[in-house]
Order: sequence, then C-alpha cells, then structure tokens
Amino acid sequence: MKAHLLVAAVAVAAGAFLWTRNCVGPQPTVSEARIVPPSVQGEPYTLEAVVGSGGPGQGEVTVVFTLRDRATGVSYREERTVHLGPGERLLVTASVPAPSGDYELHVEALYPPD
Repeated sequence: MKAHLLVAAVAVAAGAFLWTRNCVGPQPTVSEARIVPPSVQGEPYTLEAVVGSGGPGQGEVTVVFTLRDRATGVSYREERTVHLGPGERLLVTASVPAPSGDYELHVEALYPPD
C-alpha cells in the first residue's frame, strides 16, 4: 500500500513539474538577432533580438545576449528580462561597450528565468 502511494505521489509531482515547465509558460523562441555597430567610435554596440512566445501561457523570460570576438574569443554578455504573453513577439535590445572587432552574436531566451 505504501509503495502505491509513493509511486502515485512521485507521478503527480513529476506531472505537475512537466506541466508547469512545458505547458503553462510562454515557450520563448528567438527568431531574429542582429548586431548594430556603433555609429561613432567608442560608443557601444547595440544588440537586437526578436523573441516570441509559442506557448499558451505568459511569464517572465530572460534574454541572454553573448557577443563574441571571432579573432580573440573574448565574450561580452548582457541579460534582459521581458514579460511575454501568448503569441506575443517583442524586440529586445541591449547595449554592449566593446572595442571595434569582428563579432558574432548568440541569443538565448530562457523560461523560467534563472
């Protein structure tokens, strides 16, 4: 009898975790990302990403921008937190003070936020 109750409790807890993690929230995706170089030497780079919600729910999403210098491997990281509703798409921006260089951009959208 106790084993059945333990199995049932574990199943309910696992189901609640998976439902909350995968169904309730916004399920964010990054559809576009680009680097806007500074117009004046010494000004910061502007990083842009379009983040959308593919899930039925809403919630806070952490958007992590990582700008990496291809020549040196040095990375610059910025985070933004946004609120996404069902089917919503937002342009999220960040400014990164970095020296002139050849950069690549990686953007992640995390839910739930860390």
